[in-house]
Amino acid sequence: MGLEKFKISKGAAADVKELEYISALLQSTPESMKTDGSISAHDVCNLLESRYGVEFDEDHAKERILKGLGGGEDDDNVIDLTELTSILLIPFFRKHMSDRNLEMENNVEWTNLIDCVLQVITNECCEDSSPIVLDQDYIKKILLAFEETSFAEDEQTIEEMLEAIGGSNTVLNRDSLVRAITGDIAAFNVADKRKISTNYEDVFGEESPQKANYVENVDEEQPVSFEKPKINFSFERMDYTVETYRSLVVAIAAWMFFASFFLILFNGKRGVINLDETFGIKNMCCKDKNFCKLKFNATNAGCVIGKNILGWLAKASVLGLIGTIFMIFASVGNSSYRLDQWYMHVISIFVLFILMVPPMQILYVNREDYYDYDYSDDYSDEEDYKIPPQMIRASLIAVFLGSLLMFNQFERILNLIRMKCCKPSTDISKMNIISKLIGNGNIVREAKLKLASARKIERLVNNACDIQSKIPPSKKYLYAGLYEFNKQMESTEEIGGFVWIWRQLLSGKAISDMGMFIPSRIIAGNMCAFFFTIYFTHQLLGMSFPTKEKFHDKILGNILNQIKNLINKALDNLEKNFGDSIPEGFMEIIREDIHSTSASLYVEIEKKVFSAIDDFHKNADAAFVVFRNSTIVFGALSAFSSVLLYMPTTLSTIVKLRTGVIPTLHDENFQRYREDADTSSMIIGSMLFGTFFTYILNGGLFGIILGLFYWVRTREWAIIQSSGVLGSLITTVLLTCVLKVFRGKSLRGFYRSEPLWANLVTVFMECINVGLAYGTIFSRTFKLVFGMCTCVGRVDTVILTPDTERIGPILLDSVSLNFRKLVLSQEAHRHPYIEVISNMFLTKYKHGKSFCKSAGLCWRLIFVQALMPWLRKYRILARSEEDADVTTNSDMVYTAIALS
Repeated sequence: MGLEKFKISKGAAADVKELEYISALLQSTPESMKTDGSISAHDVCNLLESRYGVEFDEDHAKERILKGLGGGEDDDNVIDLTELTSILLIPFFRKHMSDRNLEMENNVEWTNLIDCVLQVITNECCEDSSPIVLDQDYIKKILLAFEETSFAEDEQTIEEMLEAIGGSNTVLNRDSLVRAITGDIAAFNVADKRKISTNYEDVFGEESPQKANYVENVDEEQPVSFEKPKINFSFERMDYTVETYRSLVVAIAAWMFFASFFLILFNGKRGVINLDETFGIKNMCCKDKNFCKLKFNATNAGCVIGKNILGWLAKASVLGLIGTIFMIFASVGNSSYRLDQWYMHVISIFVLFILMVPPMQILYVNREDYYDYDYSDDYSDEEDYKIPPQMIRASLIAVFLGSLLMFNQFERILNLIRMKCCKPSTDISKMNIISKLIGNGNIVREAKLKLASARKIERLVNNACDIQSKIPPSKKYLYAGLYEFNKQMESTEEIGGFVWIWRQLLSGKAISDMGMFIPSRIIAGNMCAFFFTIYFTHQLLGMSFPTKEKFHDKILGNILNQIKNLINKALDNLEKNFGDSIPEGFMEIIREDIHSTSASLYVEIEKKVFSAIDDFHKNADAAFVVFRNSTIVFGALSAFSSVLLYMPTTLSTIVKLRTGVIPTLHDENFQRYREDADTSSMIIGSMLFGTFFTYILNGGLFGIILGLFYWVRTREWAIIQSSGVLGSLITTVLLTCVLKVFRGKSLRGFYRSEPLWANLVTVFMECINVGLAYGTIFSRTFKLVFGMCTCVGRVDTVILTPDTERIGPILLDSVSLNFRKLVLSQEAHRHPYIEVISNMFLTKYKHGKSFCKSAGLCWRLIFVQALMPWLRKYRILARSEEDADVTTNSDMVYTAIALS
């Protein structure tokens, strides 16, 4: 079901897998994945443009952003995984900066961390424990010890590193190291993570209607002179990939309104709009539908196919047009980045009112039809047409959601007026319930995501410290940390499961601690599926078996009409062929005699038909009730279980991706998730109708089985067939029990301890299975069919294995692939680490050379490699081509560990 428990790596090993996952998400080139974990300026530009709508060219990104964070001006310079980690640690470093002389005595964990890194650097570069007095030669020695050969050859970089740590003759200690790694990141405001605001507002200070709220007072920094990046208009208020809208409630209400609007408008004959009649498709080839069925030939076959194609094209066009217009105007004022003008809200109210006319018409004009609706009548006559109850229920939901959306627009207009008259409240705790629900819900989620990123980075550092704490100070070398890391890679922990995941959801840890941003498409699809299940259950409850009288009227009338038509046709042919030789008035006499003689025949036929109908109808109405109720019970249970499992399965999938249970960076199949990512737009509709098919298939399967046993005409056949299957299964179970005893005495793995008895028993079983395999295959078929009925509507579940998912070039199950594309697309924009990285990119763009200089980058790289030596294999920038054949210390360490 996708919620089974699974084992993941613990501590730093899990962190490395998540960092590799981040690199796989950030890579956007159409070619194959770069398994070294590096990203280029092209990837940086794509991230910022997709996430914030900020447009950069690659040359500008290399010059303005990559310098000081990683990479450089050359085409082959990239940001590797070690540099990404150093970028992630910038908020952590900034948090622990002290405004006065970098005092650290009150922070024991921070002090121990600095001491640990200092010890590794000292052990790698100094043969004794004497204090290290820095100069250019010693800094070069440190760079070479950490194999930063490209930086060690750059005299200017070495000079800047010496200046960053305090100048010549500076002693390498806590204060100097902290100064080196934090001296160029003071422009980053660490209090931003406590603000109820977006990342873009944190960097550029453009606050939205409800001004950001500070948890604590922070001094305003001096304004920085820079050219703001160009922001492309992208309808961010209905961006359901990045989720840059302001209110989640409004977004979900809009999708649910559209789903109920779809049920009202296009519900077959009972819908408000019949597209076949509206566009003239129904009668475009033949005016008489029955004639098309009876005289079916090559011409009419093409006509029917063409009508169906045009009908679906018309439905797709109308849905796309109406839906897009509706979503544009329903989301007015729901942007996190910009305000809409007052007249846009007025237009939105007008459009919403127009779309609410059909459900209000059903609800108020035809409400009396609710009480005398008969489900067994097709109401083919327009004069007798009645609105079914489920249409009224759908109309109620549509009117409620439409009213909520209109109220949201009125609230936005009032908010604009309040902003003109007075200063809006800046305290989120003082907002009324309406403002919290439809005002800033998604921004609050983003603020929680910022807190989650801080906690995750804290755990990243703590996990590395846990490994380093197992090494005595005198043995804190790079290879020692790497060795302890490899030992920890073998330890795992078991997490997951239905209860564990729901506990994370209900406690709020899913977003505030783990930083999991559930896609709004999943939430909206889940809500639509829930109400659709109730809608369909109500429809089934109103269904009943046709009465005997209706059977009599329809069947007898059809039979008698067919006989009369055949007689009249025969007489017409006789008159046509021999009319000249037949005396005048003779045919009228023949017709009267035949019809008068046929009257007795009609009576006999009527008796036979009545008898057959009575025999067929015997106990059929009760069997139908059993079938209907069984379908409702089992179908509703399976549908509601799917609804209950969608969000937990989404969280489970995210956890598996982050922990490497689902491989990413080093998996050759991961590339297919990056192709055609727009197919994730199918998820809401797939969830809606997937629930419908789950309901029908699961409920129908059990309903048919129970109905066959209950109906008198099929009861005997069902009992005989089931008893045969049951006998085969019981025999198979008994033989299996006997075989278990035999296997314990005669088999040892793939080997036989008693070959004689093993051969006899094997031949004996093969002979039996020639006949008993019927039960085995039947059981396999039933289990597979039941499993398919249960999972066919679960868009979040992979049903087929990689070996069976294709027949030639045809992919049999692309829906589950689309679900993972949706999750990955959401993670690529909203993962806590990527939120931090994109924030650093924007901050770097704003402050330019004053933020994250090359010297600070070098010191942070040394810090990261000393603390986490297992990341050194990703440090591709320090490897020049001429050093490719040189055996370094770390190469020997890797070889030694591999041999051990």
